[in-house]
Amino acid sequence: MKNQKSCILTKNGRDKLIFALNEKYKDDYEYDQIGMDTGIDREVISEIINNPNKSSLYKTLFSFFSFLNLDLEEDDYDNPPKKQQPKTVKNVVINVSEPENIIKNALEDLNYKNQIQDFTDFLEQPLKLGIYLIYGKEKHGQRWVLNRLCYEEPYFSNSVKHKISLKRYRHNITYLWDNLAQEFGSKSNQLNDIIDSVYQQWQKNTVILCFDHVSEDKIKGQYINTIISQLWIPLMRKIENDQIASHKYSLSLFLVDYKECCLQDLGCSNSTQELIELEKLSIFKQGHLERWVRKQQDIFADVLKEQFNLDSIVEEVVNCNQTSEKTPEDTLDIICSYFQLEWKDIEKTLQL
Repeated sequence: MKNQKSCILTKNGRDKLIFALNEKYKDDYEYDQIGMDTGIDREVISEIINNPNKSSLYKTLFSFFSFLNLDLEEDDYDNPPKKQQPKTVKNVVINVSEPENIIKNALEDLNYKNQIQDFTDFLEQPLKLGIYLIYGKEKHGQRWVLNRLCYEEPYFSNSVKHKISLKRYRHNITYLWDNLAQEFGSKSNQLNDIIDSVYQQWQKNTVILCFDHVSEDKIKGQYINTIISQLWIPLMRKIENDQIASHKYSLSLFLVDYKECCLQDLGCSNSTQELIELEKLSIFKQGHLERWVRKQQDIFADVLKEQFNLDSIVEEVVNCNQTSEKTPEDTLDIICSYFQLEWKDIEKTLQL
């Protein structure tokens, strides 16, 4: 849970704010004017806009957003990083070389194998074009699964990757077209121009798009179907009709849900066979989780030294997983705690 005292804007939050300022002031705003209009000190206005690492009071950001008729949503702000302190596990100070990488690599062997298998099967087709729904309850590992799937993409390291929270654009889909036009260097926000620009990128690189929060009320139904029918299907057909391109690159659109909404719940008309509903995310199976912990005993022992007790680790991790109000990400957080980390530390290393 983020605290609402000291906050910094995320990239999404800052982009949202600046876009609204440009709309309101016709790309010609001055801090003095904004300060008079909002009642916020001009220096504070300047810091919010120009200094991504400068923290502000939540109530100041809320007031600023409200003035622009914007909702200050949870993914618009974060808390500033805490000062690094010596970390301890059970009162023992430990030193771990690149703990994020150690645990991240180990976690790649934990769960979600069905989703990965379904995705990699699809990538073996001659044309690697598809839309994939990742869905389940909140905090069930959606972002982790998204990134694990993306790592399977051919030429991933040089791929074009773009993630968009649709909550930001739910009131007007034109703003979504604006974002895509800017990201892909399109000459306009017209769909034909956007499709051409993405197509040009695909000829040189694997292209990965992710639309987050697809199950919001104003996105389900007509909105999501507009994205599929007017943008994605014409783009795929354009690629399919290309007889010259090598088709070695893939083109993927990931739809990410946090409210257990399957394709039918989203109102998606399954008018294309490339629309793939991956297996619903669920809690870890107890037997698999226990086997995973025991399989990783070497890395736990290396970290905890004389405090190492494998049975107690298994018990704590499995008990967390079986507690009804806990989620898979809570279980991942428990695992990370043995490495003096939090699950959010691992998420910070993810590319999408």
